[in-house]
Amino acid sequence: MSVSKVDSKKRKKEKKKQVEEEESEPPKKEKKKKKRKRDEEDAIDKKEEHKEECVEAKLEDTVSQEAICSTDNITVYIEGLPYASNEEEVRRLFATAGTVSDVRLPRYQDSGRLRGYGHIDFATSEEAANAIVKMNGATLGGRYLNVAPAVEKGAKVTAIKKSLSTKSRPPGCRTIFVKNLPYDINEDALRTVFLRFGKIVDVRIPIWNDTKRRKGVGYIQFATDYATEEAFKSEITIRGRNLILDFDSSQQPKASFKTTQGVPWSKTKVGKRLTKHAKHASAAAD
Repeated sequence: MSVSKVDSKKRKKEKKKQVEEEESEPPKKEKKKKKRKRDEEDAIDKKEEHKEECVEAKLEDTVSQEAICSTDNITVYIEGLPYASNEEEVRRLFATAGTVSDVRLPRYQDSGRLRGYGHIDFATSEEAANAIVKMNGATLGGRYLNVAPAVEKGAKVTAIKKSLSTKSRPPGCRTIFVKNLPYDINEDALRTVFLRFGKIVDVRIPIWNDTKRRKGVGYIQFATDYATEEAFKSEITIRGRNLILDFDSSQQPKASFKTTQGVPWSKTKVGKRLTKHAKHASAAAD
């Protein structure tokens, strides 16, 4: 075989390989692009979840537990628990202060890990008082615990609502942040509850990114200032749960926000209209 024919075959093989590489390159780039987008959305979701947790913590910090607990309380409130701990470890630790009859430690719905706080019932109020003195400042898993008298049922929500009652509506704010919702409530049901105050522009209920479960909080955007203030001043209970209401000054949710049906908010009819309105308002301001 001549050298020219060998070279020709070699060039054809190299060209074919080059074409195959070029054809496979776009999908790889597309996959990387999609993965990068998912990572960015996950990062935004985590920031938003942290923001919501901070809002909740800020509300709860306004309540003085010692001031509203009863003198014969057999329950103590604990916080600072390691997230990887469990009920049995907590029970063993507090059994050194008295007879533990019950341990209640809330967990995150998405991960199943402890939320870092809980309640412990003792056989007598004397044992509960002893646990507060003895266990406050104790350590578990390298973390210091804060132990205090528990809040009476319903008193914590009442105290938080009272602390917010004198809050003024921020200029231009027409959105109410709602906490303590039933976890299975949907947007339509929540809209029905608040329609008595006035026209509603949008209702949003956040979901956990991993499990797609509702977070127990929501956002209600009204059409008027008056409706927003009337809703904020109201006392609302859904299925025995007293709602906690606060103002939310954000005009619209984060870019990655999705409805409970998994549809991106920006793709919904309301989302498209409000996004367009926001752009026009921004252009007019410039």
